[in-house]
Amino acid sequence: MYDEFYFDNAGLIANIKGFSKDKPTIIKNLGIIDSHFLIRRKIGSIAGTADNVVIEKCFADNMIRGEREIGGFVGSTQGVNVISESYNKSDIQAISIDFGEKRYVGGLIGLSSQGTTTIKNSYNIGNIYAFRDFGGLVGFAGLSNSTVIIENSYSVNPVNLKLLGEYDNSSSNAFISNSYYLSDSANVDAYAKTKQEFIDGTVAVSLHYGLDGQIWGQNIGIDTTPLFTGMIQNYTKPIKISKLNLHTFDGDTARYPTQYVEGMSIQLPIPIRKNHIFVGWYTNSQFTGEKFYSVIHSDSGDKEFFAKWWGKPAFKDNCYELASAGDLYVFAGLVNGSLGDTAQGKLCGKLIADIVLNDDSSSKTNWTPMNNFMGLFDGQGHTISGLYYDFSEGNYVGLFAQTVQGIEGKPVIIQNLGLVNSYINALWYVGGIVGYHTGELILKNVYNTGSMNAKHYSGGLLGFVNGKVTIINSYNAANSNNEAGLVGGLLSNSSISIINSFNYGSHKTDIYSNPDFIGLKDSTNTVTIINSFGKSGNLENFADGSIAKALHDYNENGIDGSIWGQTIGKDLYPVHTRKIDTVKIASSSSSKVTSSSSSPKASSSASTSSSAKSSSSGKSSSSKAKSSSSKKTSILSAIPVQETAKVYSHGRNILVEQYNGLVTIFDLNGNLVRDAYSNGHTEIRLQRAGTYIVKIGAKSRRISLTTDH
Repeated sequence: MYDEFYFDNAGLIANIKGFSKDKPTIIKNLGIIDSHFLIRRKIGSIAGTADNVVIEKCFADNMIRGEREIGGFVGSTQGVNVISESYNKSDIQAISIDFGEKRYVGGLIGLSSQGTTTIKNSYNIGNIYAFRDFGGLVGFAGLSNSTVIIENSYSVNPVNLKLLGEYDNSSSNAFISNSYYLSDSANVDAYAKTKQEFIDGTVAVSLHYGLDGQIWGQNIGIDTTPLFTGMIQNYTKPIKISKLNLHTFDGDTARYPTQYVEGMSIQLPIPIRKNHIFVGWYTNSQFTGEKFYSVIHSDSGDKEFFAKWWGKPAFKDNCYELASAGDLYVFAGLVNGSLGDTAQGKLCGKLIADIVLNDDSSSKTNWTPMNNFMGLFDGQGHTISGLYYDFSEGNYVGLFAQTVQGIEGKPVIIQNLGLVNSYINALWYVGGIVGYHTGELILKNVYNTGSMNAKHYSGGLLGFVNGKVTIINSYNAANSNNEAGLVGGLLSNSSISIINSFNYGSHKTDIYSNPDFIGLKDSTNTVTIINSFGKSGNLENFADGSIAKALHDYNENGIDGSIWGQTIGKDLYPVHTRKIDTVKIASSSSSKVTSSSSSPKASSSASTSSSAKSSSSGKSSSSKAKSSSSKKTSILSAIPVQETAKVYSHGRNILVEQYNGLVTIFDLNGNLVRDAYSNGHTEIRLQRAGTYIVKIGAKSRRISLTTDH
């Protein structure tokens, strides 16, 4: 018995650490039974923590209780760890009155915090009592580049508990092959099996003929689950075995299944290759046709599959050239160290084409943000679209999770890049471009027009600043509930300069003094805002070109604003086209609009700490855009509202017909959701179903959106 609730790390051994992944500590042929462990965190029958450990042919049947990081074998792992031919019957209970705190409870391992954990030919039949972050074999994978591999294994307690409880897809990977959990419903996913399928030998047969599965057996009618008997007895269904030939890459030393049982669906394994990303299995070496992830129950005969990979992008002038989604995914893997090599944060990446990570199809690949980046990322005027991140408890999220002090004291530079048609749903430190920055960072000529949902320290471009940031010729037009338009917040003694930029995106609150630009800040921060514009009070100036001209004409402090442009009557706000132009609109009484009847409101003065000098160098060039109101006409006032305008819905789309002008969409609380410009007909897609208020001109329409048909 071990009963020291206020301590950490307990098991037969408190902490086990191998010499290296190639020279692990090995524990084998061990059973631990009739024991009781009670401790606060990091607790398991064998060890509290494991680092480079192999556990083979072991079992446990005990009572284990604690607050968090609890496993039948190991509480928490890092490094490279393997559990094989082992099982747990222990009852595991997470005890705490704090229902918001993570638990990390698993039948074999509570938390895989970093490194690679492999579970093969093992099972859990012990009871697990927890209310969040718990799984049949592994409770949680994440925190720091964790990979969990589960092969030819199962768990049955409790019902509907998946093999891996949860994983942070911003920093971890999960690969599950030919492994199952008990479900009360058939076909929930590829890994769910009903009680009858466990009892009648279906699962046992699949495991027995899986990779190294000869250990598995079951006496049908007596055993209710597969056991390590090596024989399947009294199984009445015919068994036909066919060959499975999997081609991965030259030099691959990993072992893969070579057969399958006809009439049973199995998942194909996920191979791992250093500095590559696995794309999928194909039936030919040219990788044409359909992509496969499994052999289904109706398949028969011998099968042959070829693995497709994304490899390293082209490397030129000490910089990776990124031309496709695969190039960007691999570049991110190199930065994060998730492709079998160490993290490489000092890389240089340049886009040589627009990159689409996800299209409008229902299936989405979650983005893994680049972490601890300290190099140069140059979009060269291209865009990244379809970036998709959906994990409501994710922290440090954006195209980059965290950027840190640049190489040899130089700033990190991210420039000439647009993030479009993207969706981010996360919790803390969230920005479209960067989630959290430490050191010195320059964002130049960047923008975000996607959709965001975050709770704390979130901004359209940057979540949180711990150091010094300069934002130049950049903008945010994301639909969001961020705390602020451009930057979510600043740590004490941090500084930021926002020059010749603007915010057109929505934000969830006005509790801050200037939420168009920055959320949380204090008297120790140095904040300089020069010739930059917020949406509040400037909507007309955004539409008619006044702000575009003010930005375009700016040429001070070594910053050239000529990148700015706008097509008046088409673009709702300035964009990086270098040219201000107009378009004709049939219903308009004026075919040419040059500027607004009133000058835009620019934030041109510096807001500094009490000890810093006030800046007067940020003189707004908006004065150059002033004109006589008697001769100039706003594009909005020039367009009459048609009585025949129609607004209706289709799925999550709002359709506007027979109307030319600005369309503004609000939720029922009056929060701005989206703007768009209609030239007679437009279709506006929203991220979520619900009821909205659609305003066209002076008229408002109430409309309800449903899920897609």
